[in-house]
Amino acid sequence: MTRVKVCGITNADDAIMAADMGAAAVGFIFYPGSRRHIEPESAARIASLLPSDVVKAGVFVNQEVDFIGGVMKSVGLDLAQIHGDETPQFCSQIPGVYMKAVRVKDRDSLKEIDDYDSNFVLLDTFADRQFGGTGRTFNWDLLSGIDLKGKKLFLSGGLNSGNVAESIGAAKPYAVDVCSGVEKTPGVKDLGKLKKFMEEVQIADNNE
Repeated sequence: MTRVKVCGITNADDAIMAADMGAAAVGFIFYPGSRRHIEPESAARIASLLPSDVVKAGVFVNQEVDFIGGVMKSVGLDLAQIHGDETPQFCSQIPGVYMKAVRVKDRDSLKEIDDYDSNFVLLDTFADRQFGGTGRTFNWDLLSGIDLKGKKLFLSGGLNSGNVAESIGAAKPYAVDVCSGVEKTPGVKDLGKLKKFMEEVQIADNNE
């Protein structure tokens, strides 16, 4: 079963809707440069309303270890998604479970996966001076034959109801990560789009 992570949560209604529709995880973005940025205090209130089995992830971009650790504790995060230029040495200092995002430009980009001591990896689309949120897919054929060394793959980058089934067939991810593909406007999710997305994931799984 392919899990779904709904990222860019900014309000309680969207978080509860995602959980009710079967999302395995929700993501809060603590990077101030994002249009979906949320303050830790607001994220903590939202997280407290969610079932314990829904994974709460926090997205961080080139921020200090102490800040990451503090937010993880205050919000009650289960996972830190590290989405910037952080080194393996930096990530090893994070006080909790982390997942490094690798921005895929070409096949060589994937070599970075092996450098990080984590059970999870997120693959996103490369864009100059932009850390996620591109709304664009990358070439999933680049993943053909790739050895993830047992890491669980979160696939991201421009996913929506029109392409998620194809992405699952191509990449066989542990989870798909969706943000703009299920939105009305940045930070506000669309019930119809999310429902259709979840349906397409289920269809893809049934066809495997």
